[in-house]
Amino acid sequence: MGAITDPVGNGLAIIALVGMLIVLGGSLYRLRGGYSLPITAVWWQMPVVALAGVGAAIYLVVMAVRPETAVCLPVADCRILQQSYHAYPFGMPV
Repeated sequence: MGAITDPVGNGLAIIALVGMLIVLGGSLYRLRGGYSLPITAVWWQMPVVALAGVGAAIYLVVMAVRPETAVCLPVADCRILQQSYHAYPFGMPV
């Protein structure tokens, strides 16, 4: 299924892109001192996001080592990406 003929995948990708741009804009606004939250309100979020990142990294390494196919969204074919040279930057599986 090509990118042009996959409206669901394209829609999900566009929604993710818009979300990332909103977060980037909010982060830049906050860095400039426009808004700050009390530290006590979000103290638990950083460890949760860090653990989610570690979990995703472990999952991707396991999928790179095992011959199984990774769970994939309809945006792309994960097997093709796992077999490409982009999956091994600097010789390490990603």
